[in-house]
Amino acid sequence: MSLLVFGGGNSVFAVDQTDEVAIGDSEAKVVELLGEAQGKVRSGGVDIMYYERGTVEMKDGKVYRVKLVSEKAATERTAERLRREEARRQAAEEYRQQLIDEGTDEKVRKMVDPAYEELSAQQMVDYWDKFKGDYPDVPIDTATYQAAQEELRIEKAAAIKAAAAAKAAEKPPRPRVSGKKKKKMKRGGNWIWD
Repeated sequence: MSLLVFGGGNSVFAVDQTDEVAIGDSEAKVVELLGEAQGKVRSGGVDIMYYERGTVEMKDGKVYRVKLVSEKAATERTAERLRREEARRQAAEEYRQQLIDEGTDEKVRKMVDPAYEELSAQQMVDYWDKFKGDYPDVPIDTATYQAAQEELRIEKAAAIKAAAAAKAAEKPPRPRVSGKKKKKMKRGGNWIWD
């Protein structure tokens, strides 16, 4: 068995050239030794067969190049990949728990803060919407949130009524004019009462 070292870009990896597959073997022999390939690609007259342990390149139906790691190296590589995945999962869970603790503390602080009661309904709704985005795993007090939404709806409806009343107050009373005069005023852009 010989060890080949390849380098490219920023990575270097070692490949054990196994005694299992040899240059010149047929595709049938490769399949017999390694099983069906996980994938195959044809590139520039070369068929590349992909396996968990690496690749086997075929040219004219014969093995042209073998880039397979040993069973031991493949097992170690798989174990390392699983270890990294577990470390990422654990780090994500720790971060999630940190956010839950942080969000719970923030919620308690906000609910006892006297300044919270002074916020407008819009500010309360905005605060809780942002809170839900920042701390998705921390439940909010739904009753408080819904009360703020209802108050905001009432405030908006009152603002719309007030704006309509202000607009109506700005218009002079509707004049009593003939249809002909009304059409003439509309064409001139002077009719504002419809």
